[in-house]
Amino acid sequence: MLADRDIRALLDSGRLVIDPLKPDRIQPASVDLTLGDQYRSFDRSLFRRVRLSAIPDDLTELHDGSDGIVLEPGRFLLATTAETVTLPDDVCGILHGRSTLGRLGLTVHVTAGLIDPGFAGHITLEVVNVGDLHLELWPGDVIGQLTLHPMSSPCQRPYGSAGLGSHYQHQRGPTPPRSGAG
Repeated sequence: MLADRDIRALLDSGRLVIDPLKPDRIQPASVDLTLGDQYRSFDRSLFRRVRLSAIPDDLTELHDGSDGIVLEPGRFLLATTAETVTLPDDVCGILHGRSTLGRLGLTVHVTAGLIDPGFAGHITLEVVNVGDLHLELWPGDVIGQLTLHPMSSPCQRPYGSAGLGSHYQHQRGPTPPRSGAG
């Protein structure tokens, strides 16, 4: 895992890009990321069976979250980081929730925390309120922390390389699920 000085060196070299980034967002072993102003919700009134190899395009609806989001207990939605992140071919990232948010019952990246080397774009967050409180989320709230992990060597085919099926490369805003995405 990279320490703050290593994170700053990667940023200064231009090999790692986090935009926008305030210097105080760099923590001892991570970078704080903030909530963007859009989210996607699933229509909870419809019962739908979804085949994982043929995910329909109309599962979610895009919403403007600039006036905040009230996340009720048990609710799941897709949100986004305000920052775009570009990783070099020899560093992977892992997005973690924040301890204070977890103590309120908020999970921000349920299963897909790994950010592959070579990824570029906004990070879509899988947000669930597993607590008992109605939680208000506002654009600009610190929502998670990205740890950066050096690889043993640069990968041969970074995320986004031809033939990989990198469905989320250069994504903007909260991106719905896509068939065959991994």
